[in-house]
Parts: sequence; structure tokens; C-alpha cells
Amino acid sequence: MKTITNTIRLSVTAILCSQIMGHFSPALADEKPMPAPPAIKMTVPPAIALAPPSASAMETTKVLIIRGLQMDQITGITCTENALPVSFSIVKKEKSAPPDKVEANDVGDTQAEVSLSIPADFVGDSLTITASSEHGTSEHFTIPVISEGLLVAESEPNDGLRKAQPIRLGTTIQGLISQPKDVDVYEFQGTAGQILLAEVTADRIGSPCDSQLTLFDSAGQILKIADDSAETSDAILKVTLPRDDTYRIVMLEATDRGSSICTYLLRVTMTPQ
Repeated sequence: MKTITNTIRLSVTAILCSQIMGHFSPALADEKPMPAPPAIKMTVPPAIALAPPSASAMETTKVLIIRGLQMDQITGITCTENALPVSFSIVKKEKSAPPDKVEANDVGDTQAEVSLSIPADFVGDSLTITASSEHGTSEHFTIPVISEGLLVAESEPNDGLRKAQPIRLGTTIQGLISQPKDVDVYEFQGTAGQILLAEVTADRIGSPCDSQLTLFDSAGQILKIADDSAETSDAILKVTLPRDDTYRIVMLEATDRGSSICTYLLRVTMTPQ
């Protein structure tokens, strides 16, 4: 009997619900759907993070890939020193995800391919640029400029002591740690008593490369290792050479990372004691 009573109650409840829904159905049918919220437009100015290749030679027209945030929205690149006869033209803009294990805020997630022309009579060792879009202008970013003949490209294969790339002291090598655990080896002649200074510029120009330098003599003995310097992850190695010899300096990424944007500049100089 209790089951029948419950069944009757459920039936009555169902009829009442049906009548109520029927009463409100015309009103619900006439109700218009809520409009979708307007799309949020990005109004953040661009930010330059990195411009590999890391340096430009004078009297050249060079293509730079300038990475950063909102770089696919830029309308122009400007040299802040207006008196300099330097010209830029934007070739292409696009989204570009950062390499694995690298944050977009560090190296950007967009890039612009830019043609840069530097005249032969340019005086200075750097260019300071900004990127502009309809939403504003980036902060200043500095690109090193190396005198003609003093900027040398890394030459592969140079990934072992027996494959070392000969270099001329006083030049700046433009290199790339292209893949994880990649190493670049350079070879030069040194004289006893000379003071060797090898300096990497990478972190200071936005590169994700955490550099480490190791100096070897011709017998393969390690003479010195240099990692981070005082205020940057760029390695600076300074040592007095013990003998006349063929020396090799190994450049590597300290965290074993590498990618198409893991660029660096290496300058090796020698002075008398």
C-alpha cells in the first residue's frame, strides 16, 4: 500500500511540473540568448628580448631575427640615435614558440625578420633600437656592432679538441650552441707570461646561453675553468699563460641546453704581463 501511495505522489508531482513548464515555455522561447562578451584586444607595447645573430658588421646589409613579446604586431624599428644613417625594414612578422625549457618572458614568443643596413663610416660599437606598434614603443635594446674584419663566424665541425677552429687573437667569434650538450672549441698560439682574457657576451644581449669556458694546453690538461661573472651568467676567463704552446678554449652551455637562439659572442685577447 505504501508503494502505491508513493507512486501516486510521484505521478502528481510529474503532472504539476509539466504544467508549470508549460506555463513558462512561451516566455523562455521568446527570450534571446545573452550576447558573447567582446574579445579582449592586446594593448601591450612590444618588448625586445633577443636579436640573433648577436652582432652586425659595418658596411653590410644583414637580416636580424628580433625576438620578443608582441613582435608580430610591430610597425617599425627605430635607432634611438637619430643622427646615425642606419636603416631598418621589416621583412616578416610571425609567432614563434620559445625552445623547450625556456620561458617566453625570457626570449619571447613572437619574432620579426628585419633587414638592417649599416654604412661603412659608422662610428661606434653598438646600436640602440626600439620597436613600435599601435600600442606603444618598447624599451631600448642594444645590438653590438663589430668593426669590419673583426667579426668571425663559428665554423663547424668544432666540437672536439682535435676539431678545434683556429682563431686570430683580437677577433670576436659569433657562435651558436645549436643543440643540447653541444660544445665549440677554438685554438690559438700563446706565449709564456702573456695574460689571456676570454670573454663571452650572451646573457647581456638577451641570449638564453649560460656560458662556461675551459682552457686546455696542448697536452689536454685543464688550466682554468670560468663560469658566471659578477653580475651576469656570461663567462670571463683570465689567466697568465705558463709556457709557449698551442692552447684550446672550450665554450659550452653550462646547463646542457642548446637551440637555434642560443647565440654568443666570444672575444679572446692577449696582453703582455
